[in-house]
Formats: sequence, structure tokens, C-alpha cells
Amino acid sequence: MANKDDKNIRRNNSKQIISYTSSSGVYGNLEFLPETSRFKEDDYNRVIDGLSDEIFIDIPDITPAIVSSNWLDKTLLETIESAGTVITRMYLSDSGDHLNISGQFGVVEAQLYDMIHGINKPWSDHALHPMNLDQTDAFWVYYAPPLQPFTQLYTDEAMTEKLVPFYNESFYTIYKHENDSKLKDDLSPAYKTYFHDVKEHIRWYGPGSPKDTYFPFTHMWEPLHEPDVLEIKDTYAGVIDFSGGFVKVNKTDGKVTDLHHMGSSWKGREYLADIVNSRLPTINQTW
Repeated sequence: MANKDDKNIRRNNSKQIISYTSSSGVYGNLEFLPETSRFKEDDYNRVIDGLSDEIFIDIPDITPAIVSSNWLDKTLLETIESAGTVITRMYLSDSGDHLNISGQFGVVEAQLYDMIHGINKPWSDHALHPMNLDQTDAFWVYYAPPLQPFTQLYTDEAMTEKLVPFYNESFYTIYKHENDSKLKDDLSPAYKTYFHDVKEHIRWYGPGSPKDTYFPFTHMWEPLHEPDVLEIKDTYAGVIDFSGGFVKVNKTDGKVTDLHHMGSSWKGREYLADIVNSRLPTINQTW
């Protein structure tokens, strides 16, 4: 057996042994004495832990099973759904069945007198009729902004009770509204002092006023129409807020269909011959 010291050991560039021979140039054998490493039992158990009963876990039965057959609470789901919805409101008048403002007798009559005939026709229910503007009948409606076609209106803040209009197509005066920037912009050009202006004109030029003139009987107002005019004055005096807008609502579902606004200012005739300077207001469809 060749001696270890007698070997000519060859290595590669990585210093790995690739061959070695004896001094005679013949491959030989190299024997290494075996060595045994021993652990003390305590050290072994500390370093190499044994098995434990803790790794044996009974897996529970996880087979799916129906535990309840109750139907989903739709109201609760709608409440949860609407919890994150912004809610705003409008203060509305009682409703009428139309908004048309048109004169009955033309320019030969005073404009206010002409308009009184227009909104007091017995066969229709004008939105601007005094009986629809009684403040005791005003109410709030709630909705998720912005106000637009098909917006659902509710009569309660929880938005569970839908508005049920009286007419198939009902027109409501919007006294005021809150937290709806789009509606505010839509009504920005509206004529908002209509009620105040009409009330003041009746006070100064209406029945019984110092400037009340009607040819040829010295009164602009016939006695037959004086109660209607005075009712308008008293009712319009109670209208403190007016946004300039009107909303049309469908009776079937309580949803908004159109928005209108008072489009031009009104000026009543102050004396019999003052025809050129007088004018009726217009109601324009906003969308």
C-alpha cells in the first residue's frame, strides 16, 4: 500500500484532486481510519426532537350543509345598500295638473288681470293657483342627488315611502332644495322673485289700491274677480322661498320626468294704457 506522503497529488484550477500516483508512477490505495461521532442521549434529544402526539390532529367534518332556508330580507338589503348613499331633499308645494301661463283677453287687458284668468280657470288645476301654494300643505321629498330624469322621490328620510302624486303628471313648485349642485346650476337663471313681485303689484295696483283704475268704471278690477286677486296676494305673501323651479313627477312610480323654471320676469300694467311695458312670465323646460 502506498504511503500518503508518497503520492504525487494533481489538482485542477479549482484545486480539485484529479489523480495521484505513487513515486513509481502507479496508482495506489489510500485508506482512512474510520471515526465515530457520538451524542449523549440528552444532547441528542435536545438537538433532534422526537415525535409528538401534537402533530396528530383529527380533521373535522367540513361537508357543506344547509343550516337555514329563510328568504333574504329585501328591506334590510336595501337599507344596507343605501347606507352609503348621499341623501338630499326638496321642499315642494301641493301639485297641479299643468303649468301653462297664457292670457285670456290679450293686450287690451292688464297683464296681471290676464294672468289671473289663466291660473284660475275652473276646469283646470294650475300649479300656481293659490290653493296649491298654501304653506300648510308644503312638504319635503328626499332623493339621491343629482336630480335628473327618472330620479325616485320619497316622502321619508329613510327613502322607503315613494311619493305618490295626485295626477298622472303632477307639477310641483320647488320652494327650496339642499345639497344638489346640479339642481342649483340648472335653476341659476330662473326668475326667483315672481311671488314677491306679483304680491307687491297687487298691493299697489290691485283691487282697492289708490291706483286701481278700470275703464270705464274707474276700476281695473271687476268686482267679480276681486276675491281671486286678493286671495293670490295673501297666498303669495306667504311664499318666502322660491327656487324658480318646478318639477314634474309621474304618478305610476313617483319618479321625476321633467324640470321647468320660471324663464322671464313678470311686469304688470300699472295703468290702463301701459301695454308696451307689461309682460307675462314664461315657464321654460330645463330638461
